[in-house]
Amino acid sequence: MTYETFMNLTDEEQLKVPTEELPIIPKDQLRNYLTSSRMMLKDAILGWEISKEYQGNKKTEWFPMYTEKKGLLENLIFQYQFNPYNGTYTSPEQKAYVKDLAKGANRCNN
Repeated sequence: MTYETFMNLTDEEQLKVPTEELPIIPKDQLRNYLTSSRMMLKDAILGWEISKEYQGNKKTEWFPMYTEKKGLLENLIFQYQFNPYNGTYTSPEQKAYVKDLAKGANRCNN
């Protein structure tokens, strides 16, 4: 399955995709010294295992698909998505949401 097809699935559908069908980014589309990038499930969390090689040094790491960072205000949270093509967290459509502490609900500010 391609990355684009996978990302068009709902969260529930994504979790049901068999391991052998999870996306692998073709090597010719990788940047920043990446040599492989494949999606995998680790501890029930979807993420990416990437390998990179630079000046003879090889390194393999796993990153969750999404990460969050708190803003200056305690209840302002920014969500970043891992970019499997270049091995970084990016936010082309940066989303910030405010957690309503009284109700436990999230409200998107886009």
